[in-house]
Amino acid sequence: MASKSQARSTDSAKLRLTSPLREKLKAVVFDANAYGHARPDLDHLERLAQRLAGIRVETWVPKPVAWEWAEHLASDWQVLKNAASTERKRLQDAGLNAPRRLATPTGTK
Repeated sequence: MASKSQARSTDSAKLRLTSPLREKLKAVVFDANAYGHARPDLDHLERLAQRLAGIRVETWVPKPVAWEWAEHLASDWQVLKNAASTERKRLQDAGLNAPRRLATPTGTK
């Protein structure tokens, strides 16, 4: 999750559904690629879910989608840890103090 998300232009867009269509709409279902590169934008998803809840429309993220997002994010975290480890070794080889490890992301704002 981004530490400070910027509002997207879609947040300010109005839901352009006619009343009869809105009455029939029960839920919006997200696909793993909804945000590109199969990574979620959790801040945007939360804002959208709140807006949809305001017109009594549920937001669904199927389990396979949540798992795919989690797998990609876990892989990204591993890549970051490996890169940090490499750079830490370079700093230590240069005689500098370097943090021992990265803190695990918590997903809190």
